[in-house]
Amino acid sequence: MSFRLIEPAPAYDYWKYWAPTLDTCVTYAETPYDLGAADPGVTATLTAPTAEVTAPWDASFKGFVHSEFPVRSLLTTQPWKLQSVDVDGFPSFATTELMLTPAAWELAAPRIDGATLTPTVVSPLALEWSGSGAVAVVVQVALMDSAGQEFEDEVFCALVDDGSFEVPASMTEDWPSNRDVHVLVGRYVEPAGVLDCNHGGAAVYVMDWRYGAVRSE
Repeated sequence: MSFRLIEPAPAYDYWKYWAPTLDTCVTYAETPYDLGAADPGVTATLTAPTAEVTAPWDASFKGFVHSEFPVRSLLTTQPWKLQSVDVDGFPSFATTELMLTPAAWELAAPRIDGATLTPTVVSPLALEWSGSGAVAVVVQVALMDSAGQEFEDEVFCALVDDGSFEVPASMTEDWPSNRDVHVLVGRYVEPAGVLDCNHGGAAVYVMDWRYGAVRSE
């Protein structure tokens, strides 16, 4: 688990890192925000109804990092709160709700969880998943090169959480058959955190990922 303190960003939407509008795909993801990072140099404490963790400041990451976060506690969908953080030269601050986990869901298509890669039509690539109510679903589909060493081509999508989407065939129509295709799909909800010092919004998005691969055909 890791998070940063950033400069205020109006109308910040994480999914815009993946595509400029929902239910669209691009071949190159651009960073839509220039987010400056604050440097408090202290340890943050996060609490849930049944757990508490501390996240020391990591100067190289420029954020708070806890390398052994109790993942099972995230599955309860209960909110985590940031306890009071005291930084020299700034007012202390805490949040009512810092992060929240999306409800359970499953990726139904493509099948990426088998012991062997499932032959799959990638032009177009059909995505299906269970669950609803997330802010967005984000997707990366990446074609491996013939040597299996690095990505040869990539597609990024930001989707409405309505259970299905078809990656436009035009974006993958030139992809050769019998290649490994990596598939990364994530869902997240937006916490309603409020800073007690100024009543500003504060939130850490918890991504629930599904990652695997298929074989193009």
